[in-house]
Amino acid sequence: MQSLIGNDQGVMHGVMYQHSTLKEVLATVRAFLTEFQTEAVLIRIQPESFEKNTVNQMVQSLIGNDQHVWVTSGMPNMGQVRGKIVFLQKSTFTLGIPLIDTDGKGQTKVTNVKDKDNRIIKQLNQATEACGGDNEVLTYTSGTGFGTFWGMFLTPKRVAEKVNPWFNQYLRQFYPNQPRPCFGIIAMDFPGIDLIQTVINLNW
Repeated sequence: MQSLIGNDQGVMHGVMYQHSTLKEVLATVRAFLTEFQTEAVLIRIQPESFEKNTVNQMVQSLIGNDQHVWVTSGMPNMGQVRGKIVFLQKSTFTLGIPLIDTDGKGQTKVTNVKDKDNRIIKQLNQATEACGGDNEVLTYTSGTGFGTFWGMFLTPKRVAEKVNPWFNQYLRQFYPNQPRPCFGIIAMDFPGIDLIQTVINLNW
């Protein structure tokens, strides 16, 4: 997810300025997709403050009529979006596919890892119920203790080191299920190859 700040379209990730603009981000993604044309990159833009009323025009002016950017609200199949940037709607940004976000307010704040595990299970259940419509469904397994007293030492990497092995085993229990459950998009921090392969296997 990217947040836009200011007329120069500076990019933020949470509270962290990324020392880049949206134009530069799109150029980087286009270069990646030129090299790896079977891939697709999903981008969710969250407008901030004064950009909320102008975000669609700002982004449209950057992409023009680029046929390698998906801006329609219809749900594509993978074949339709290979080699393309796919925008996801957020707030007043209405280009691309409508999005259901299972993360409620404060869901990424972590003070207890076991509580985070339980929240992920709840979010995946919500994702399963929401799948199959005209929306993409997004669940985050990432989190941080930054900004909390009890979790002040739980960096995103430390949270991932504790959550990811558990999450890998949790997902594997669904291997025998036919049909496999639909969890939508799962966004993770620092996933290892085993966890990535588990997610891939659930799609076959």
